[in-house]
Amino acid sequence: MDDNNDNGGTSNHLFFDADIFNPYGDLETFLKTSNNDTYMRKNKINKLTVLNSGISFQKQITDRYFSIETNSYKHLTVQGSEQMEYVYPQINYNIYNIKNSLFDGTLSLLNNGLIKRDLNENYTSLFSSQVDWKNSHIDSKNGIVLNNETNLRIVSISADNKNTKDIENIRFFPQISSKISYPLMLETDGTMQSLSPSITPILAPYNNYTENIIITNSNISSLNRASSITEWESGPRINYGLEWFNEIDNGTSMSISLGQSYRFNKNNSDTIDELSDYFLSSNVSISKNNYLNNSFIIDRNDKDIKSINMNTFNEYNKLKIAIDYDYTSGKYSSAREQIG
Repeated sequence: MDDNNDNGGTSNHLFFDADIFNPYGDLETFLKTSNNDTYMRKNKINKLTVLNSGISFQKQITDRYFSIETNSYKHLTVQGSEQMEYVYPQINYNIYNIKNSLFDGTLSLLNNGLIKRDLNENYTSLFSSQVDWKNSHIDSKNGIVLNNETNLRIVSISADNKNTKDIENIRFFPQISSKISYPLMLETDGTMQSLSPSITPILAPYNNYTENIIITNSNISSLNRASSITEWESGPRINYGLEWFNEIDNGTSMSISLGQSYRFNKNNSDTIDELSDYFLSSNVSISKNNYLNNSFIIDRNDKDIKSINMNTFNEYNKLKIAIDYDYTSGKYSSAREQIG
């Protein structure tokens, strides 16, 4: 406790996080509350500006997952208006790997719903249901591997806004894709190598809900780069690349992947680049505790390196060394280079 010398009386806070034992699933309750908005930061107790309290329950059974939670968020930096934001509740119920004799492959059903109230006292209801069909096929005659996938997400959004017009709409996001790869294998004494060129055509209609999504090393091969449940990457596109992997019997492994993406703009006047840069990544692993990861972005026109991200970890007896390195070329954006 601390009176903070602000003539506001005694200041206090209460934090707890508890797992509640029960035979049905994982039940957790948590609380963060304070009767003073600033004293924890002033006294360096913590730097939190949002206090989250709530209760959550989740249960995983083989190919089924269920969760429900309710949360409140107190925004300490908001003054002179409503500080509380609520989610009550958020529900997820997913069923994976459904098999049926009527179709070849597996189905998954992903269901999500939430009701929330924001700081402006606007209420939003969101319900989403997604069906994923996956099918893998290997052509034994020529060695081509097909990983086919069809997705359909339906999102219903209802917003009861206090000071603006209410919103109600239903969004449909269908998509069909197939990753076509041709893995080549070479096994010699003590080594196993694979080289896999691949191309993934993706058919999806254009939509008005999703902005242009930046392509990165982490999402270059993603079928849908949009992270929000209310969005889906818009328009037809093609991902393609090459992967090489080499494993040695002593546990050492090396891998290199190179990828690029092409998306078809809806209008000729659209100035967004259709063809992405080159994304190159590599990994060398001597053991679980000794590795080197690199990722590069290479300009597709000038073939110059736009950025580098490298991290390595090495352990020798009791000595541990970790290094992170980031570099951004000043030719394309603000120059930056740092090492830690």
